Amino acid sequence: MIVNGTLDWVLGTTGKNIRREEVIDFSYLNNAVCVQMLHRKSNNFKSYQDLAGKRVGVTIGSVEFRTLTAMGKSGEISPPPKVIGFEKHSLGFLALQQGKTDAHVTLDVTLNSLRIKSKNPDDWTVHGPELFCMPNGILLAEDDSDWTDTVNGALCYLVKTGEYDRIYKDWFAGNNPKAGFQRPLPTALRYVLDNQCPSGSEKWLK
Repeated sequence: MIVNGTLDWVLGTTGKNIRREEVIDFSYLNNAVCVQMLHRKSNNFKSYQDLAGKRVGVTIGSVEFRTLTAMGKSGEISPPPKVIGFEKHSLGFLALQQGKTDAHVTLDVTLNSLRIKSKNPDDWTVHGPELFCMPNGILLAEDDSDWTDTVNGALCYLVKTGEYDRIYKDWFAGNNPKAGFQRPLPTALRYVLDNQCPSGSEKWLK
């Protein structure tokens, strides 16, 4: 929809990479997410090696689908996990609840959202170690520098005026975060957010 002009931007958890930037552009970094695992607390999985021979749910065509499959073929996870693709994360979590899979692997924010919205959140756990992490950006139409400058200017204005932090803390910090779970802002992400923005960004709105 970005490519054909239906949408002007998409704000989500899309990872920035070279292949995607062949057809669209990205804003400055606005977040970073890591791929972790969701499973019942009764399954004592501590690392991805513990998924050897297990049924693992992922999204069809996702990077985690390819990564886990490759780890099984290379012997990094032995015996290989049975990687099962689902069209939606909600369907993958349903299969997990029904005992058709042993774990579901995707972005940490998505897994925590699934856990919080479940009937018995305390039955489930989301944790690492991370399979991989990736920077996120807002999806934008390719070769529209004026629009990209506008989005980047607005993002940097929020960062430099402290509004980004206020919104983030509202959703992911304190005793009652809107997201339903705490997610501290990584120190490395904080550094990049600040240093990617040019001097004077706090005056962008004027």
